[in-house]
Amino acid sequence: MILKAETRQQVMIGTLVLSARGEQSFTATQLAQLSGASIAAVPDSISEDQFTTLAQQKSVVALTRRPQISITRKVLDKLPNLRALCVYSTGLEWIDLDEVKARGILCLSLEDYCSSSVAEHTVGMLLSLSRRIVLSDLKSTKIIPEHISLRGFEVANKKVGIIGLGRIGKKTAELLKPFGCSINYHDPLEISTPYQRVTKDELLKTCDIVVLACPYSGICEIGRTEVNMMKTGSVLLNPSRKDLVDTPTILDALRTKKVKGYAVDDVVVQDTSEIEYGRLLQTYHTAWYSDEVLERGTQMWVDNINSAREMVSSNE
Repeated sequence: MILKAETRQQVMIGTLVLSARGEQSFTATQLAQLSGASIAAVPDSISEDQFTTLAQQKSVVALTRRPQISITRKVLDKLPNLRALCVYSTGLEWIDLDEVKARGILCLSLEDYCSSSVAEHTVGMLLSLSRRIVLSDLKSTKIIPEHISLRGFEVANKKVGIIGLGRIGKKTAELLKPFGCSINYHDPLEISTPYQRVTKDELLKTCDIVVLACPYSGICEIGRTEVNMMKTGSVLLNPSRKDLVDTPTILDALRTKKVKGYAVDDVVVQDTSEIEYGRLLQTYHTAWYSDEVLERGTQMWVDNINSAREMVSSNE
């Protein structure tokens, strides 16, 4: 986007961009597009006070989740000049959207920059559990005892239930279809799709593989009641948010073998000594993390920042 000279001068004032590597997060072309913005490197989490000190005079603030700042009413009270937020994420549960809207603050996110990577990662987690791929590697390098079994199971022709048939859910279903899986889904919306829509209870009771592809809105989707409903020997895949599942409950289900395996794109427990090898897979919140996502997402972020600056400038 090319701005007129007089507009450019106006929108460059009051823009803060927080990224992991500062200016090194961007290409030369992108830095030119962000000309006039204050770009700071934030490789780790920072305190709320540090964040509000950096942002308090800014009208446009762009940030990733790395600073680990929640945009609450308390934070917004300290940012009286804020007119726009540009976030490098899809999930917005860390932002008080009602308060943002009430204050007339524009909020731009990245709606579809990592769906393919997350869907591929989800299938990868499934195959890692089913074919014992991680265990095979650990056994090959003598990290785990020789007696650990590498016997797996086939994904072919299994019944898959996807909770949340949005972008990631649909892409995951497409990737699993060639395995001969039958796809059921549960979603509050009735969606035009070749897949079978069922109740959540029916999905949990009948599906061999359950995928959580829904956003986190403060509600635990899989607690003790849901785990008890699940088909004995089923597998649960959670590429979304760890808080969608009650961790103590699912760990108990792994220990008792009610559930064959649980894969989660996060770290939910450090000590896994009480869980049988190969039943729990934790992938350190890397489902989104790929070369293509970084390239695509960063450009989308830059575009959003410039759109926000232009809109803020036009409303001044």
